[in-house]
Amino acid sequence: MRDYSVWVERALLGAVLLDPAGQHRVLDLVEPGDMFRPWHAQVLAAMQRARGRGVLPDPAQVYRELQDDPDLPASVSGDAAPLANLMEAAPRAGHAQAYAVIVIEGGIRQRLDLAAARLVHASGTGEVDAALRQAAQGPHELTVCEARWLALPVHLRGEPPASGGQVRDDAGVIRPRAATREAMARPGGPAAEAAGARAVRDLLAAPSQVREWLRPGHFARPTHAELYAVMQDMDEAGKPVDALTVTWEAARRGVATDPVSLEGGMGPFAVASAREVHRHGVLAQAAQTGREIQADAADRRCSPDELMRSAGDRLHALEAQPQPGLRPARDAGVPAPRLARPGRQSPQPDREAV
Repeated sequence: MRDYSVWVERALLGAVLLDPAGQHRVLDLVEPGDMFRPWHAQVLAAMQRARGRGVLPDPAQVYRELQDDPDLPASVSGDAAPLANLMEAAPRAGHAQAYAVIVIEGGIRQRLDLAAARLVHASGTGEVDAALRQAAQGPHELTVCEARWLALPVHLRGEPPASGGQVRDDAGVIRPRAATREAMARPGGPAAEAAGARAVRDLLAAPSQVREWLRPGHFARPTHAELYAVMQDMDEAGKPVDALTVTWEAARRGVATDPVSLEGGMGPFAVASAREVHRHGVLAQAAQTGREIQADAADRRCSPDELMRSAGDRLHALEAQPQPGLRPARDAGVPAPRLARPGRQSPQPDREAV
């Protein structure tokens, strides 16, 4: 994507240099911040300064502006060859508007890619608060990108009609876009899986300690997630919850587990184990969210509208993750709440999130 951005930026700048009288108005559409290559941003700024002085941004005027740029070394500002190379890079000067739209789209993709990369990095620190703080910056970046895109005239934001969101694969067969992309597995690791196994055992030893902020999706291993979902369903149905009953119900759902492997849990540590699973789960989901946004930003088949909409949905889902509340109720001398499933109305008044 970066090489492609550089090519289009060169084409845009070259088109203006080739036909400054006919293409100078395109400078109203683009901004230096849209450019991937810093030197291209400086050339664009030089063009805009020349135009601001009431002169056309032809090669001579732009060259003069670059010589006055204090941020450019003399070896660069005094070399006119790069400007000549820009003019050679423009296929058609009359297509400058189209190049400008592509440059702006590229800038949006780069901005969201950078925000997503920061989210992935924050997730790698092991600190949930750091990951969530970075995720909270996402809506601001989206607002900036949306404003940048909507500033373009409507006719420039239009796209050629596509085959219903479908693309052709290497064999020429039309397939849905989603089918052409590999599913991205949520990252895990030995530590996350070990935490999940320990939490299942501890929660089976004290199922009343389960908090509604812990969800099956927080477990790194699918088997542990299914066992926890079984515990939730059985508790809500008023069924006894222990290693044997959960194993039996899990087997009915196609999940074979040895009940002996679920014994030995430490009930007093159930909440602490649940918190550790929650931490691993949220960090994994934050990292996955960042990687998915990066994948969409790199996929040119994903339009800017689709990219920003999907990024917003993913960030919202991440921010909506329930967080562990205050200390367990048992620490305050009152009975601990029973297991409550998120999003369902509990018939028992004592089932309140802690």
